[in-house]
Amino acid sequence: MTDIKALIDILESSELELHKDELLIINSFISEMDTNQQLRLNGDLTHKANYRLFHAMNQTVLIPGAKEHIAFSYFSASFAKEHRVGDHLLEELLQAFSATGYLALVSLLINALKRDRLTVIQLEKAEKMMDNEVFIKEASAFRYRVAVKEGKLLNTDDLLKLLNMRAYTTLDFVLERKAVTKEALGGFWEPVIVERDKKIKESLYRKAKQLLSELE
Repeated sequence: MTDIKALIDILESSELELHKDELLIINSFISEMDTNQQLRLNGDLTHKANYRLFHAMNQTVLIPGAKEHIAFSYFSASFAKEHRVGDHLLEELLQAFSATGYLALVSLLINALKRDRLTVIQLEKAEKMMDNEVFIKEASAFRYRVAVKEGKLLNTDDLLKLLNMRAYTTLDFVLERKAVTKEALGGFWEPVIVERDKKIKESLYRKAKQLLSELE
């Protein structure tokens, strides 16, 4: 069985760019791992070791799935260190995505959008590279939240688009901020018994009804 501690020691003691002899030792360790061990490797490494391995993984014999896990762990830990995603970190992620197409990296950006951790300019850069359906939906919802924060009142068309997208968190945010025209509140309806997403739609309907009563 591979000695993970020994592998970590090598990675942590090395320079960012691993030397040829270090890569030989690392690949020797990896070659002893079965598929499951490789897929779990990212969870066994320290952040520093994961960082070093990420930057050298294309020179290793790691299987593709393990490389994606390593990339996800590296960027996930890096994202966690920043309240908002920095331009340099975003650029590094986009370059990695361009080279690999890893869906795990898309999921990190989707999560960042949901938590409003990107800027509109950063989003525009990401949109040039990503055509993932969920990413596109979250990008649209994010833009509505930005507009609301800037003082815009959403109209009926805006609310219907969000309803059709099933962007319920954003709709709740809009209602909590009272960032909607009186006319648009009529776009909410009480869901029928068998309607999809009935519970959340009922909650939104009640909030819209309450808000409408306050405006009358």
